[in-house]
Amino acid sequence: MRLLPLIIASLLLVSCSADIVKEKAQPGNDMTRADSTSKAMDHFINGQILDVEERYEDALKEFGQAATYDKSGGIYYALALDYYRLNKFALAKQAAVNAIAKDTANREYEYLLASIYEGGKAPDSAAVCYEKILKEDSLDLRANFSLANIYKTSKPNKALEIYNRLLRITGPTPEVLFEIAGVNERLGNTDATINTIEDLLKLNPSDEMLKKVLIETCIKAKKYDKALSLIDEELKAYPEDQSLLGYKGGILAEQGKWDAAKNVYLAMMKNPAMDHATKVKIGLALMAQSASDSTASDAALAVFSAADKDTADWRVKLYLAEINLARKNDSLAVKYYGEASKLADWNVDIWTQYGGLLFDSGKYKLLNEEMGKAIQIFPDNFAINMLYGLSYAQLEEHKEAKPLLIKAVTINPGDVMALSALGYTLNQLKEDDEALKYLNRALDIDPNNMQVLGMAGLIYENKKNYDQSDKLYQKALKVDSTDAQILNNYAYSLSERGTDLDKALNMAKIAVEKEPKNSSYLDTMGWIYYKLGDYGKAAKYIEDAIECGEKSVTLYEHLGDVYVKLNKKEKALFNWKKALLIEPGNEKLKLKIEKDSK
Repeated sequence: MRLLPLIIASLLLVSCSADIVKEKAQPGNDMTRADSTSKAMDHFINGQILDVEERYEDALKEFGQAATYDKSGGIYYALALDYYRLNKFALAKQAAVNAIAKDTANREYEYLLASIYEGGKAPDSAAVCYEKILKEDSLDLRANFSLANIYKTSKPNKALEIYNRLLRITGPTPEVLFEIAGVNERLGNTDATINTIEDLLKLNPSDEMLKKVLIETCIKAKKYDKALSLIDEELKAYPEDQSLLGYKGGILAEQGKWDAAKNVYLAMMKNPAMDHATKVKIGLALMAQSASDSTASDAALAVFSAADKDTADWRVKLYLAEINLARKNDSLAVKYYGEASKLADWNVDIWTQYGGLLFDSGKYKLLNEEMGKAIQIFPDNFAINMLYGLSYAQLEEHKEAKPLLIKAVTINPGDVMALSALGYTLNQLKEDDEALKYLNRALDIDPNNMQVLGMAGLIYENKKNYDQSDKLYQKALKVDSTDAQILNNYAYSLSERGTDLDKALNMAKIAVEKEPKNSSYLDTMGWIYYKLGDYGKAAKYIEDAIECGEKSVTLYEHLGDVYVKLNKKEKALFNWKKALLIEPGNEKLKLKIEKDSK
């Protein structure tokens, strides 16, 4: 039965009928005032019944009919309310304004108009309505609360004034104190927020949720000692509460007490109720902190290692790889990257990070194997083609490297490293003109790239285009006058030509000072002294070069040439023959050996 709403509807009509009685008959209307009142009443009651059934569109038709017979405040209010319910705010506003015009003393009409403004996203207009009510009655709780609710985001200080006024009216009620705490928090008044929450706890000292709000607020205010005290007190009653332990671990981590934080987090992770996502979240928080405090990585490593024991989540493997990489534990980083790539072979970022680490670690054979798998999944990915090509180049398998590096350059023609790698591989394949094409393209993009300048200079030198090679070496030295490799290569080029030997000697000395155990640099020094006729020093430097571990055709041939000048033919022959063992088809060496063997 729906008797109660109908009774309410009848009560509302008391005010309506009172207004209706005051209405004058419209000109040309033959109806009596009593007939109009009766018709209006019938339509109004029908509208009220439809409202109870939530048939607001139909109700509006009835209220509209009622308004044709009488234009009372109650009928306009009913129209405004249903337009509001249907989100027709413009029509609702007009009807509410009409209702207020008919009865300026009815506060409910003013409340409805304020609600309509709020629903129509016009909070300032709603505030005017509430201010109007408060001018008439400053103690109106509803208007005070509503106005404060509008102001707490746009005018928080004004909202605080209203909430404090409510405190004087109602006393310290939880509703008001909660709002005061929220506004103070938005304003950054953390001390005031803490004080308000403590007042709330005095009203309800057993409210555990409120205690956690107080703890969180203390943490935000960086009042860590107070927060820890509150947490420890709560842990006495709830020793396995995960949120309390999380707060404690976070504070200890923030204070840099990583061992203590680690112990708290590991204790949390032993709880079988802890979900995997929370474990990962804790580990990530520690990882983020380790960027600014390296000691945090111990805690992050411990947390992810613990998580790794009960999951096959590729993300955990990836995080362990990244942590170990940062800790320079390359072998473990390689292990975890490898495991992550198997669990998430669809993730190209893992493959490229993994490949980059293998390349930087000099694990070219493993890089070749792994990128061989990756390219099956990502055949058109620039980084995968690049890394796969580099692995072949580092293994001196340049025929295999060439198509991969060409594809990498095709995918990303502006990448200087790819152009440089392809230039190097083409040079090793004796395709120097092609190599220079790509190296010059790289120099167009990065004119001061030392590696490319040096490589192109060496190729031009081998082509005996000394004008061009000298220009490139000189340009490189303008970029960095202390680059040992450029100094050495330029010095050796001059020594081979027998020109500017003093200049060559000075450059070679700088290179050797920077890398005193570099066989190539020592050989260059020796060869310059050979060209200068100082055969004793020449022998010493080239012998030192061989003692450093280098066993090349050039070194043995140079030492043999020096011994000839020192009239030590047996030693000369001995070194030339060693060179010939390394390169049996060297006709130049065969002629030297044959000539000096006679």
